[in-house]
Amino acid sequence: MQLPKILFIGRPNVGKSTLINRLLKKRAAISYETPGLTRDINEYLITHEDKSFLLLDSGGLIRDKSDLYEFQNMVENLVENVLSSVSKIVFLTDAQDGLLPGDKKIAQLLRSVASEKVILVANKADNDNIKHQVHEFYQLSFGKPLPVSATLGTGVQELLDRITEGFLTSDIKKEELEQRFKIAIAGRPNVGKSSLINSLVKSDQVIVSEKSGTTRDAIHLFFKHQNQLYEFIDTAGIRRQTKMKGRVEFFSVVRAKDAIEECDLVLFVIDAERGFSHQDKRIAQDIIDAGKSMIIFVNKIDCLADGEFSQKDWAAMLVSSMPTLEPYPIIFGSCKTKVGIQGIFKTIPPLFEKIHDRISTSQLNQFNQEIIKRYPAPSKFGKRVNIYYITQVETLPPTFVCFVNNIKYLTNDYKRFLEKRIRSYLGGFKGHTLKLLFKNRQREALADLLKRG
Repeated sequence: MQLPKILFIGRPNVGKSTLINRLLKKRAAISYETPGLTRDINEYLITHEDKSFLLLDSGGLIRDKSDLYEFQNMVENLVENVLSSVSKIVFLTDAQDGLLPGDKKIAQLLRSVASEKVILVANKADNDNIKHQVHEFYQLSFGKPLPVSATLGTGVQELLDRITEGFLTSDIKKEELEQRFKIAIAGRPNVGKSSLINSLVKSDQVIVSEKSGTTRDAIHLFFKHQNQLYEFIDTAGIRRQTKMKGRVEFFSVVRAKDAIEECDLVLFVIDAERGFSHQDKRIAQDIIDAGKSMIIFVNKIDCLADGEFSQKDWAAMLVSSMPTLEPYPIIFGSCKTKVGIQGIFKTIPPLFEKIHDRISTSQLNQFNQEIIKRYPAPSKFGKRVNIYYITQVETLPPTFVCFVNNIKYLTNDYKRFLEKRIRSYLGGFKGHTLKLLFKNRQREALADLLKRG
């Protein structure tokens, strides 16, 4: 995809995340007083006056070999690797701190690589006195610094104008962006989520480490495969609240769950070496409860000895452990050897080909007559449950409303039976979570309602 990419860089804690949240008009990046929170290259889509671009957030640069922040050397390498591929670079400094040696070291790097791309910004210019002091940043040799206050919002429109200067508008790009698939990658810590997203986008933009808690924010990356645009979202590992360590991990897990709510489909990653745990079941149930479509990716199959692994046995084990997983595709692979990656790209598009087509009322009435009348809900306490009418009210997730005479006598077993029958009779729901809603309605009242509507 040929959208311009704009890289935001600067020292730790100069306010990159706060400014990005201001530009996005929402709390997308974690903004916290503790420096060093941002580690990976994170992409955000922004449209300003019909000009779209990708904003790349990056970890704070120190330009010294230092163990002050964990994974700092990896952070520096990630940033250096993308400098040549971006259209412009927004170099953030801190107007309140003034010009510091760390700013000069970053400027030295930029002058040697991409001096003509740089837009120099003095952030935290929250009042006129501070704005008048930004002249010292002229020493960095990138021209007049633009005073901005991410907190107050001053200077933001001028910054957007500077960023999009020379960009072209395109209706084709806009349509392409609107039709992208938003895919969240979720699972427990250390199951290989970051390795998977690097394999999917064919680029090392996310730090991979055996240490738990490496990914802290929800990392968005855009990638085009066979003319289909994807927005992949790498999320922090989700563990039980009792095992979370500190507020940063708590907010990371909150962001992961928010990403699940916002996406079109979840790639749920399981570690083949560690098996299917109770926490895996909790995460899978959270995805289903959120009404999300899902593909299960069993990672690290290359780590299992010959003869210890059978895809058929693994799939049977998953479904027997958690029967609600039966409708969801299972892909086996390895991020290390790239096995299964193409299978993911082959599986996703067909899931959405006809999902937005509503099932007609006549088909649902036929289903009611042929299936429900043949297999009615069992009587309870001598009370018979009648399902009079079914209608589809949403397409994603596919949501059906059933009008019945006695909801309280409807058993969970029969609800599960109905879902299975809808899937087998109507088809087209592989990989999608179905929602069945039940409403009490007497036959006479329903008939009157149908006449009016």
